[in-house]
Amino acid sequence: MSIQGRGALNGATATLGVGVLGDRPALEDSFTRANSATSLGTADSGQAWTAITATFGISSKKGYIAANSGLINYAFIDSGLLNFTMEADVLMDFAGGDWRWSGLVFRADGTTTENNIFFAGGNEAGVDKWALYKRVANVATEIDSTVEAITEGNTYKLKVITNGNDISCYVDGVLKASGSEANLNTNSKQGLYQGQITAGAVRWDNFYLMGH
Repeated sequence: MSIQGRGALNGATATLGVGVLGDRPALEDSFTRANSATSLGTADSGQAWTAITATFGISSKKGYIAANSGLINYAFIDSGLLNFTMEADVLMDFAGGDWRWSGLVFRADGTTTENNIFFAGGNEAGVDKWALYKRVANVATEIDSTVEAITEGNTYKLKVITNGNDISCYVDGVLKASGSEANLNTNSKQGLYQGQITAGAVRWDNFYLMGH
């Protein structure tokens, strides 16, 4: 079953931190906490964020990267869920450069930058695109993408839906990338992704994940 948005099913009522399907836990974060240059802190739904490589923080009620120390940076929460709908508002910034990405990460191993899948907007070899990539044993391979202009400084709603091996990715409600991928499908860590960008203007807001 695919669920392309928030909301209750068959009249069920969603409760903060609780999924509407079988009372499974959800993640939710509006980032409306005090500014911090050292940590994302704890999500609205009660789980603590963990950062890999970069230092993530809070600025003006949005998530951001306060200090970048690597080419691949992400922050995650382990939801325990393998089938889910995840979304966030992402203010795009890829510093006008090649091979730079801003978006969402999932199926991350949570200890290294070498194993994860990400859906993001960026610029690849001089071309703007929305891309779904897998990184397995530190080898990155594109699964699918859509080439189109992306305006840096604009905010886009990114959404990822997984069902078994199937992955579908949307931008502002329009499908931009999809595929079937068996790699890393037992990893249940999801969150924020930024690739090959120094700390800058990218912002994340209204992060949401619901199991199904």
